[in-house]
Amino acid sequence: MGRQNGKESIKIFSHLGNFDGERIGANKGEPVWNKVQFAEGDAVYVTVPGGEQCSGEIYKIYRDYTNTVTYTVYFTCQGENRSSGNFPANKIRKR
Repeated sequence: MGRQNGKESIKIFSHLGNFDGERIGANKGEPVWNKVQFAEGDAVYVTVPGGEQCSGEIYKIYRDYTNTVTYTVYFTCQGENRSSGNFPANKIRKR
């Protein structure tokens, strides 16, 4: 239902009725979009700034300062030299 005063508001629907509450504890699970989806050495395509699709290879997986899974990729775009960059999972797909 959103966040209020730094707390996550939830609604529970059951056969006993509907209940409002606050989620407590750290065990909320990690969102699907932030789980590791590729492995080091995977052959991938990356979407670089400007929209071009370049072929590359996952070099390193890490979490950035916001705890978001990020991948360092060595890639080559058509007619260019090999480059490297850091990409979130939504800018990568398997080859």
